[in-house]
Amino acid sequence: MILGRGVSAFIAGLAFVAIMTAADYTPAAERAENVLYHPFFTQLILGAYFVVPFFLFLGIPMSVLLDRLISRHGTDSRAKDYLFSVGYYVLGGLAAALLLLVLIRGGRADSFAAFSAMAGAAVLASLMLLHVSMLLDAWFGRRRTKKLPSRQP
Repeated sequence: MILGRGVSAFIAGLAFVAIMTAADYTPAAERAENVLYHPFFTQLILGAYFVVPFFLFLGIPMSVLLDRLISRHGTDSRAKDYLFSVGYYVLGGLAAALLLLVLIRGGRADSFAAFSAMAGAAVLASLMLLHVSMLLDAWFGRRRTKKLPSRQP
């Protein structure tokens, strides 16, 4: 289970870095003079070096926690399970953005502008982790959420 989550986090981290690098890349025709630009591959490698550990060390525990919460709300419909998963992972992405903001700013999270700037990327990252994990689960024939046994009084 943890190995599968690790593979999912690694693949989702690489995909996230590729998307963010493609969005930030400046083609050679649009580059300004006397400004240092890195090649696309260099940006990709540096981004993976810094971002993939966050996916591994923050994404895996958060996905375990979110999957436990999702399994408690297990429904009969796969569509409802999917919507619960998306909702919980969006909230998890927002929580991760807030946690990273507190870590970066030294224990203070007093800037809504900084949070809103990080929130979009954090939600995108958490949804990518969810969908890569769902894709790998479907590929290997596992169900995403398993129902926990109900508690009898």
